[in-house]
Amino acid sequence: MNKVQVLSNARCGSSYLFHALSAYHSPDILNKFMFDDIPVLRNRRLFSETFKKLDYSFDTHKDNNLPEEEFIRRNLELIRQHEKYVLKTHVYEINTLKKYNLLDEFKMIDHYRIVLLRKNIFESSLSSAVASIKNEWTMHKNMDTITVPEQDFRDVFNFQFHAMTALVDNTYELVYNEVISYEDLSFWPRKDFYNTKLCNDNIDALKKVQIRDRLYKSPDKKQTVSNYDELYEYCLELISQKSCDFGKFEGTMLTEVNVKMNDK
Repeated sequence: MNKVQVLSNARCGSSYLFHALSAYHSPDILNKFMFDDIPVLRNRRLFSETFKKLDYSFDTHKDNNLPEEEFIRRNLELIRQHEKYVLKTHVYEINTLKKYNLLDEFKMIDHYRIVLLRKNIFESSLSSAVASIKNEWTMHKNMDTITVPEQDFRDVFNFQFHAMTALVDNTYELVYNEVISYEDLSFWPRKDFYNTKLCNDNIDALKKVQIRDRLYKSPDKKQTVSNYDELYEYCLELISQKSCDFGKFEGTMLTEVNVKMNDK
C-alpha cells in the first residue's frame, strides 16, 4: 500500500483526509510542489488535485504558461518518480486524464484506492455554492450571512450529482479498495487514519499530528445561509427530477449505495 489515492467529489472532506493520511503514511510528500518554472504553480502541492486544470489567473509570467496536456503529462511523470505517497484526486480529474489518452497509463500505477463519498448531496452542493460565492475553499474567515441564488445552487447540485454518479458507478472502471463515508469521519486525524485499512497499529501507538484548522469542516450553513430551509426544499425537488440506479435518496441523503468496486 505504498501508493494511496483518495478519490472523491469536491467539498467532501478530501483535503482534510489527504492531509490526515499523509501525515501518517507519507509525511514527506506534503512538501512536494509542482515544477518551479511556472511561478503560479510553485505553491501547488504535487499530490493534491494533481490533474486539476491550470490556473494562471494570478500569474504575470505569461511566457511560462504550459498547455494543459503538457501540464498533465508532466505531473503524471512526476508522481511516477515517487515510491510512496497519498494522492488526492477529484473524480473530474480522471476525465481530464481520459481526455488526453492518459487514463490507461494512470491505471497502470498500482494504487490502493480509497473512495471518499459524501452522501448528503444537499450539504456538499450548498458547501460548494457558498465557497464559490465567498471565494473561500479552505480558509473560512468570512462569517457573513449570505443568500444563495437558486440558479447557483442548481448549477452546483447538477455538478455534484454528475460527479457522485461517476464516482459510485465507477464510470472510469478503476479498482476501488476501500470506501469511506464523509459522514463517518470523526475529524480526529488519529482515529480517521486508524479506521482505514492502511493502519496496522493500535490507535494509542499513533503519534499525535497537527492538521491546520482551515482543513476542518466549514462553518455551519444554517448559521451563514439565510435561505437554508428554502434551498433544502429546492434540493428535494431537484432530486425528485433525477433517476438514480446506484442507490436511493432518503431526503437529501444517499442510502442503499451500490458502489461498483471493480476489484479485479
